[in-house]
Amino acid sequence: VEKRYQEYNSSMKKVTTLFEDAAGSHAAKSYTSLAQDTVNGNFQCLRDAILAQIHATKGRLAADSRQCKNTASKFCPIHLHIRQGRAPLHLDMSQSQQGWRQLRGLPENSVAILRAWLFEHFLHP
Repeated sequence: VEKRYQEYNSSMKKVTTLFEDAAGSHAAKSYTSLAQDTVNGNFQCLRDAILAQIHATKGRLAADSRQCKNTASKFCPIHLHIRQGRAPLHLDMSQSQQGWRQLRGLPENSVAILRAWLFEHFLHP
């Protein structure tokens, strides 16, 4: 995010310089100040949201590791998530696949036929 913000600032400075060369000194300020303030606020909100997510994740991992100190299992965090009803996303594949099909509106029968046809014609001609 910081890198993109720096790229944005350098691009905005180039545009401002070109505009001022054509229209005169300080002519670009009235046009670019609102855009720059808005984008600066958006970058700030994005950075704050990412940092908050990182801190929340670190807190959850620290809590899980404290609960696992007395347990011998090296997969303790996964077991804790399952027991507490909050399985990691990669363990709950059935819901994500089902949600994908519902969003796309693809019937199971059609998907099976298409998959079989593609397999026959492209994988084993």
